[in-house]
Amino acid sequence: MKPSQALVMKEGFTYDFDVSDATNTENLAFSITADGTHNSGVEYTANVIRTGRAGTAGAKVEITIND
Repeated sequence: MKPSQALVMKEGFTYDFDVSDATNTENLAFSITADGTHNSGVEYTANVIRTGRAGTAGAKVEITIND
């Protein structure tokens, strides 16, 4: 198994993540802490829009990076 790498998002961009695959049983969340809430981090919710429910047709998560 490869070690995880940080996803670098750039200011001024909006990113869409397709989370509709039926095998997806977890919500996609963002944190500036490695392993997020599993490592005492806080979920980042500003400018995050969830459409549908993870694992269902058309479900997606959108995040806009303002700063």
